[in-house]
Amino acid sequence: MLDEGTNESLTVLHGYLVQAGKPKFFVPLFLHSNTWCCLVISSNPDRFVQARPDLLPCEVRLEPHQHSSFLRWPSFAYVISSSLVHLADADVQAANRVGTLSRDAREALFHAISSCPELKGKTKRLAREALGF
Repeated sequence: MLDEGTNESLTVLHGYLVQAGKPKFFVPLFLHSNTWCCLVISSNPDRFVQARPDLLPCEVRLEPHQHSSFLRWPSFAYVISSSLVHLADADVQAANRVGTLSRDAREALFHAISSCPELKGKTKRLAREALGF
């Protein structure tokens, strides 16, 4: 069971996301008002971000060695608001735990969140705190 405040290693989960219309890998960052703010991990670069140079700092490429082997190829995480999903606690609890992110992956996400011009206020602060730096 995943509890608020116990995400030091950033647990990677796999479950169905209504927003994506299919199962996806995701990382619950923080719980706020019974809803988890989650970072979705994608297999492909996001065209929206790629077309906007100002958002490129919000992209983190995750190499297979940076997580506990839930994928054997590079993947991408985006810290822009439109890429963060909000899931009910029950949906997060029902997802399958598939691994964790390494310290260097968490550091890269922290720097992306810190430098992303699109993330603001409380969301930015809570996401950075969740990364443990």
